[in-house]
Amino acid sequence: MGTRLAIFIVHGIGDQKKGFSHDMQENLRSNFKKALQHMGQGDREGQDDALIFREGLWADITQDGEDTLKNRMFNDPDTDVDWIKARKFFVDYLGDAISYFRVMLISGV
Repeated sequence: MGTRLAIFIVHGIGDQKKGFSHDMQENLRSNFKKALQHMGQGDREGQDDALIFREGLWADITQDGEDTLKNRMFNDPDTDVDWIKARKFFVDYLGDAISYFRVMLISGV
């Protein structure tokens, strides 16, 4: 197979570790092979090497700052957290992701 496809997978929210995308890569490889079979090219040479995966990890770059923020918010006796505002912040900024998750559960995706 002459053409190769490069796929760059970047993690979302959270502290992900190297290898976080392994299941996604396997799923994409499997679906790629099924698509080739569907197109009558299931015996095409080189299909096992046609997909090139790389992961993008940024959590290690931002983790120190996040840890400092969490420490100041939750462990610093001089920091007075307004929990009503904190809850509103999380709903405002994470509400879309929460809504998408609910839609996925309902639709079975």
